[in-house]
Amino acid sequence: MRKETREDWERRVHRTLEKMTGSLDEAVLAEQFAGDAASSRWHFERAFRSLTGEPFASCVRRLRLERAAYRLQEGEPVLKTALDAGYESAESFCRAFRRAFGLAPSRVSSLPWWRGELPAPNGLHWRPGVMPRWHLSAVMGSAPTDSTRVLELPPQELLTIPGTPDFWQLPALWESFGKAIQELSEKPTTGSFLTVFSQDTPPLAAPAVLVPETTYSIPGIPGNTLPGGLYDVTTFTGPCEAIGPFWESLRLSFFDSGGWLPDHTRPSLEWYQNTPPEGLPELTVTFLCDPVRSLEQYQ
Repeated sequence: MRKETREDWERRVHRTLEKMTGSLDEAVLAEQFAGDAASSRWHFERAFRSLTGEPFASCVRRLRLERAAYRLQEGEPVLKTALDAGYESAESFCRAFRRAFGLAPSRVSSLPWWRGELPAPNGLHWRPGVMPRWHLSAVMGSAPTDSTRVLELPPQELLTIPGTPDFWQLPALWESFGKAIQELSEKPTTGSFLTVFSQDTPPLAAPAVLVPETTYSIPGIPGNTLPGGLYDVTTFTGPCEAIGPFWESLRLSFFDSGGWLPDHTRPSLEWYQNTPPEGLPELTVTFLCDPVRSLEQYQ
């Protein structure tokens, strides 16, 4: 595609995103926006997906669900939220909401810290009263992707507390864990915090902090050795709430590609690498680490 053509489509898609985010209460139709972009529906949807990384209808649906999550946190009734999001009944909305976020709409009001964001390859999210930000694909026809590689990690010492099978309780666990580690003589550095996911059924999620050998200790918080070995490591950039759906999809594509099997004798790791600027959770960087074994070992 010629440079001039791409730049022209970028301007059209930018205008589309600006209009779309401000008209979620209306019937947002691809035909209408294609006409506004002076294009056929087929060419419009193809260019939109190439530049944003997701289909037009999927983008509209995701933004409406994110807005619905915010309104539920504000105490809006489920039925009104469902109708405003374009669903014909509360039942169909609840099914879609649970499928997208992994929890029922009735739980949202009890999670005041939750941002209610879904994975977005273009960084576009619904925000109340804020002009949203987004980015377009660097190459026409390819969406932004996160890199995955297999690395050998060394054994590491860590401090941790008992985990929970209810991942929605993790923020509360992190809060209590954060207070406990204030007693450390030397404060942990950036990149030393992680959540450890055991291979139990169901898995247990536990806050942890890496420490240099046995020089750190806190009464009541045992030290453990995190086993080393081969891990597939993916760098994920985005808010923590979006990690779950992304990681599940990543696992399916990675292990289906052949060559590696999951190693159920070691834990998975959510390894946090930075503290993003205030108000910019999209810049949170996390290493997603799954233990693996080579398929050749079983042949």
